[in-house]
Amino acid sequence: MRKYHNAILESESKKTEENLDELTRWIHDMKMPMTTMKLMIDDLDKKERSGMEKEWLRLDATLNEMLYKKRLTNISNDLYIESVEIENVISNTIRKLREICIEKGIGFDMDLHVTHIETDLKWFSFMVDQIIGNSVKYSGDSDITISIYLMEG
Repeated sequence: MRKYHNAILESESKKTEENLDELTRWIHDMKMPMTTMKLMIDDLDKKERSGMEKEWLRLDATLNEMLYKKRLTNISNDLYIESVEIENVISNTIRKLREICIEKGIGFDMDLHVTHIETDLKWFSFMVDQIIGNSVKYSGDSDITISIYLMEG
């Protein structure tokens, strides 16, 4: 009975792993048409671009979130710690959200007392994208202040 149970568990575990691999491949496959769409959207005039770019950002964020959630189960194999310049990461995120910020009249005030951190660039960028993306999404037309400082060493 135990042998049978272990065989079933192993079979289900293998199916789950295969499904996760398939999902990861699918997400990566979706990234190429997403890149092509972004280039096409960038060629549109401002009025046509606004709505499409918002939806493109939502789709891109959803795919990235799914990809990172999948990677989270094996995070120890997916970390590369390096010195990261915080302002560059924040600026890249704001650049991605530029059109929405302009439309909503949102500006950014940055108060960066720390300029570099030791972290994994990919995961840190994902986290900053989530935080700033939600700030833009849920703020009205007010500016967003980003403060970074070191507390107690």
